[in-house]
Amino acid sequence: MDLVIPLVLFVALLLAGVPVAWTMAAAGAVGILMITGSTRTLLGALETIPYGEGTSFSLITIPLFVLLAYVVQHSRLSDDLFDAFAAWMGRLPGGLAVASVFSGAMFGAMSGTSVASATVMSRMAVPPMDRYGYSRALSTGAVAAGSTLSTLIPPSVVLIVYGISTETSVGRLLMAGLVPGVLMAVALAVVVIVAVLVKPSLAPRGATSTWRERGTSLVKVLPVIGLLAVLMTLLYSGVVSPTEVAGVGALLAIALGVVMRRLTWKGFTESLAQTVRITVMIFALFIGAGLFGQFLTLARVPQQVVGWVGDLGLEPIGVLLLVALIYVVGCMFVDEMPFLLLTLPVTFPLMIGAGFDPVWYGVFAVMLLNIGLIAPPIGIVTFIVAGVTKTRLATAYKGAGIMLIAVVSCIAACVAWPELVLWLPDLMR
Repeated sequence: MDLVIPLVLFVALLLAGVPVAWTMAAAGAVGILMITGSTRTLLGALETIPYGEGTSFSLITIPLFVLLAYVVQHSRLSDDLFDAFAAWMGRLPGGLAVASVFSGAMFGAMSGTSVASATVMSRMAVPPMDRYGYSRALSTGAVAAGSTLSTLIPPSVVLIVYGISTETSVGRLLMAGLVPGVLMAVALAVVVIVAVLVKPSLAPRGATSTWRERGTSLVKVLPVIGLLAVLMTLLYSGVVSPTEVAGVGALLAIALGVVMRRLTWKGFTESLAQTVRITVMIFALFIGAGLFGQFLTLARVPQQVVGWVGDLGLEPIGVLLLVALIYVVGCMFVDEMPFLLLTLPVTFPLMIGAGFDPVWYGVFAVMLLNIGLIAPPIGIVTFIVAGVTKTRLATAYKGAGIMLIAVVSCIAACVAWPELVLWLPDLMR
């Protein structure tokens, strides 16, 4: 009963619509009290866990990268990205949808958050596709899938959260996500092109841009490319920590916005307000997950699960498939970051015990989370895209479903060739 009652409470609160952070905290607190039978122990956990989780130096990385994302958005630097990709790719089959995928990848490389990327790209990419007569399923599906690339391409907030939670090198994790992120962007573009070739009514060919227009678009994105190059160089070289890279990135983004006279005082204050909201949500999740994780540890759930799987005699690939099933099914009902924090106390020792590299597993887990980001019944990113563009949810899910072909293919490739993930971080100093 010490285990059943807290878990039943967790499910009941989740079904009642209580925020996941509060759900984990409440269930964890009840579990700690039932297992220890001591209010003193519970009060000690309520005192030490929020302080310990909320004052971690590594967590400074998150608000800094989120601030960078919103400054880039309010400085309209993301608009330049889409315009450049549209100028160079507009004549491809589904060219504007392809442009939205690569723009999402580039914006993700600066923002690290799929929610910000989905919001920005929905407003920026879907209206031009509407004007050219693109199918709403294709346009919203491409934008939703492209926005998830921010979970892989550094600086990924989700990979940072994984690294902090499992005490895995954040720098190596961020570089490990780069190759799979680029591979997934290419795969999504291929799916768009093939879909339009098979069914041309999905997207007519766009207007051809002159070489002058293409050159002008490249000049406009030079500041963004420069910012991205600085971040990647600092991350790869290891000269500074990921936290310091985040600080440099946020400062450079603000400086670019001011020098280019695009960042107004109103835009800056809105960036700060949005950053505070996202940061508070993430920190609340860490605190809730900390309490729930303490309950699971006291109940010896991770050890029991590892022992149970060990008794099954599964090969490493069997363990991997079991964890993949848990993530794919679970992320259809719970948002990606809460689910990651909720499951890591169990899945991390399971995968490491099966012989998988912790850096590789971090990228693998995040790629699985991408399925949950766009697939029904939750698909928070698809939900955001549909809401911003006023599209029927069924239509947006239909388009996102096509894009899952690329996501699943990339996951299979990284399982078959782990060096796709580990090659770049192994080259770091």
